[in-house]
Amino acid sequence: MVKKSNNDLFILSNREIKWLYKNNNSNNWIIKTIITFNQCKCLDFSVVRYNENKFIIYFGEYKRNDLMGPVKLFAYYSDKNTTIEISNFDKNFINHIHSIIPDLQRKQLFILTGDFGERVGIYIIKMEDYFNYSKPIPYKVGSQIYRAAWGYLYNDELIYATDSQIDENYLIALDIKNKSISKLAILESSSIYSFKSNYNIYFSTVVEPKKFKNRSVFNYFSKNYAFNMNYYYLYNFDLSKKSLIKIQSKKKSFIPAGISGFGTYKFCGQCDNFFYIREQG
Repeated sequence: MVKKSNNDLFILSNREIKWLYKNNNSNNWIIKTIITFNQCKCLDFSVVRYNENKFIIYFGEYKRNDLMGPVKLFAYYSDKNTTIEISNFDKNFINHIHSIIPDLQRKQLFILTGDFGERVGIYIIKMEDYFNYSKPIPYKVGSQIYRAAWGYLYNDELIYATDSQIDENYLIALDIKNKSISKLAILESSSIYSFKSNYNIYFSTVVEPKKFKNRSVFNYFSKNYAFNMNYYYLYNFDLSKKSLIKIQSKKKSFIPAGISGFGTYKFCGQCDNFFYIREQG
């Protein structure tokens, strides 16, 4: 995953985030590892500039966490080259964090969480400033309709796709003022990966196994996919027109998802008017 802020690039790969920037003196590109994940992974991250030369990277713990232990949220501060814990979920709340979406206009962060239970869904964290944050506050929780891996703010709405292998999936518009949701479209399966360019959101659905009742090693070889779906799809949603276009689809390979990974399209980054994707599984 690659994200751009000003002229800098931020790359999420394996268990680290790298910062790619130009040296002001030599004009050469420099790559620097700024965040390393040890005991857990990160599914997504957000970059916020709080002046021309300083930035913050927000991310949260992404781990299996079946027993719903505590889950932490972090911020990396470029001027101090340090990562600190800014907030956390107590035990028995959520499994993990999918994404953090800054809403600077309202001085808050939207927190998208997974996966199951009565407290899964969307939370907010209030920002006193860039250094002081509240505990997570339930915003829309308790249903798979509020379970999402990505989201984008547009006007007074949060646009997201649901990420469920047990309930039907939708493209959703959440009205931030009155907290109501509108189902914009039905999707074939859950969505984990996305990419935004100007007024366009590109996203993919996934071929993934149904929810397993145990952690048997045989699950890795299962082809018992959610919704009996063995195709994954690539979509474009135009924010300005609220129109959805199905770009293409592909059949999942014969290799079980537990071995090859979920069948999906992943977004690698953008250059000029092109963006790059790769197929998985």
